[in-house]
Amino acid sequence: MSTMKIKKILKRFFVVLSLLVIIFSLIKIFLLVSNQTVFELLKTPKTKPLCQDCNIIMISLDTLGAKHLPCYGYSRDTAPNLCKFANENILFKNAFSNASWTLPSHVSIFTSLYPSYHKFIGDYYDPFGFGNNFCAALSSLPPFLPEILQKNGYETYFYIPMDYSLLTVAQRGVTKITFSGGEGSGDLSYFNDALNSFLANVKEGKKTFTFLHTYAVHAPYFIENKEKIYTTDNLDNIPLSWEELMSLPFTEDFYQALLIKAALYKEDDFYKELKKAKTLGEAEKILNNQGTGRIRKAYYDYYYYLNKKIFINDKRHIEYLQALYDQRIHELDDFIGKTLIPFLENPAIKNNTMVIITSDHGEEFMEHGAFDHSTLYETNVRVPLIFSVPGVTKKTITTQVQSVDIVPTLLDVVGISREEYLFQGYSLVDVIQKNTNINRLLFAGGYLNESNTIRKDNWKLFLIKERERYLLYELYDTVADPDESNNLLTTRMDIVNKIKEEAEAYEEKWLRLLP
Repeated sequence: MSTMKIKKILKRFFVVLSLLVIIFSLIKIFLLVSNQTVFELLKTPKTKPLCQDCNIIMISLDTLGAKHLPCYGYSRDTAPNLCKFANENILFKNAFSNASWTLPSHVSIFTSLYPSYHKFIGDYYDPFGFGNNFCAALSSLPPFLPEILQKNGYETYFYIPMDYSLLTVAQRGVTKITFSGGEGSGDLSYFNDALNSFLANVKEGKKTFTFLHTYAVHAPYFIENKEKIYTTDNLDNIPLSWEELMSLPFTEDFYQALLIKAALYKEDDFYKELKKAKTLGEAEKILNNQGTGRIRKAYYDYYYYLNKKIFINDKRHIEYLQALYDQRIHELDDFIGKTLIPFLENPAIKNNTMVIITSDHGEEFMEHGAFDHSTLYETNVRVPLIFSVPGVTKKTITTQVQSVDIVPTLLDVVGISREEYLFQGYSLVDVIQKNTNINRLLFAGGYLNESNTIRKDNWKLFLIKERERYLLYELYDTVADPDESNNLLTTRMDIVNKIKEEAEAYEEKWLRLLP
């Protein structure tokens, strides 16, 4: 064979090889984009950010369910100020948390990861059996929002009650943490400190992120000495103040109830010490030597869950408690109207600050046989979500969104690249600007992931864990049946199979993308 023919063959070979490389590259890009449409790994939009380098205020109103707000259809006018602010800005009518209680919900908010991935789904004191390695386990997660913001020139501040779950979340990427108030506390004076500090930073030209959290509407819904506004009933056995609750005697039943909890929280120093007590008096002394938050928590747990002074199957008791809860919302709203909203109207703040107001979960009053927030029904997972972005006019958005969407949206709004991060949430910038819909599944996890829900459009599928697998449990059409009272599981297996198939495909792709 001549040298010329060899050269021609080699030339053709390299042309074909180049074409194959191009084809395989295109296939790879297609597969990556396919994954990106599921996991929102798209690069930061090339369009101009809505509020480049804006300051940020994020407020978490713990336990505030959307169901109890007039701008979400509630009959009582519990929150006129908050709803006025919502209607003048960006109101998401169908926003859902990714868990029904504080710790996993906030970890999802700050990481844009579902509880099934970040794994912080257990107790405040010893989640998932980490024992004393709680903080180490937390540090193994991908970056939290404050860390990302710090990396991009922001000072980050947390103002939170004395609560273990948020304490550990807050330890990553925060310039300064201020602890104030307590669980169920109506004291919101620390909001003023936070806002004054924020304004001082803004005047100094410092890019600032401030996170505010409150338990103002969390049980036990104490109204202290205020007059009741949503009920004329009076139940003497239900206390209305911490003073009343803490005046309960430390009985043998009380001590035995604490010992039951001690069996669950084996690594907690308080419970270790409590088990050593030889007399009732010694046990009471150990309790009284704890911080105020721990003492209050002990009395609250005993009274509400173990002493049976509240009869959760008594309609009168539940309606009474719901009235107290609504009053706590009204009192919080009054504070928002007098303090927060006027502050946000200050031109020095309004023109360069993004505001996010949400909740980690709602509250249930026996709608599905439970009191508190242990289930994944709408009462617990449908939450308020309100954005205020300078230059963006008021909008009411009906597209389904979730808590994991907050971080990617925030980063896009202020112009921070998301290229190096893996988020399970979606940026809502296009939704805000064009009111577009996002075709995807939404997930939520219960305590220890013993139950899960998968939401697709108007359909919501419940799964319950048995040993190492999940069993189909319930299916609801949340548009036709918002109270989730008509279980369609056995009659709409076509819907169930479609959701399962899409969820399995999602999980398979996600596993390929794990760091």
